[in-house]
Amino acid sequence: MVFPLTLLKCSQNQPVMVELKNGETYSGFLVFCDRFMNLHMKNIICTSKDGDKFWKISECYVRGNSVKYIRVQDQAIEQAIEETTERNEKTRKKRKKKYVSVLHAIRHILPPFSPFYLQKKPEIWEEGVVAEVEAAAVEEEQMEEEDGGGI
Repeated sequence: MVFPLTLLKCSQNQPVMVELKNGETYSGFLVFCDRFMNLHMKNIICTSKDGDKFWKISECYVRGNSVKYIRVQDQAIEQAIEETTERNEKTRKKRKKKYVSVLHAIRHILPPFSPFYLQKKPEIWEEGVVAEVEAAAVEEEQMEEEDGGGI
């Protein structure tokens, strides 16, 4: 899934067409887009609502809440999909690595057949044990970063 803001960020320095709620269209190069979808554009051709008047504008700023829709190039869509996929994969790997580190730390701190290990869940552990587990996980993560390898 690609978010609209990601798509606009990938469309920077590329031609876009923006239609406003009042019916005017602006076709030009997108220079910048902020998190409110306000657009800064250059080399614009503005078309009136009726389509009978045209203006050439060197620069303009379009407020995000006045935009009806934006048309971007296919390249920007493909680039946004690739970036989103890469970001999701990195996040998945990071989460998995943290989870495995914590499990590894828990196994090394507590004896496997102790009643504490078998009966209690992590959310009801005593503060000292939780602190030990967190410290061991952080230490292991730092060692892995120094080694440059994974688990």
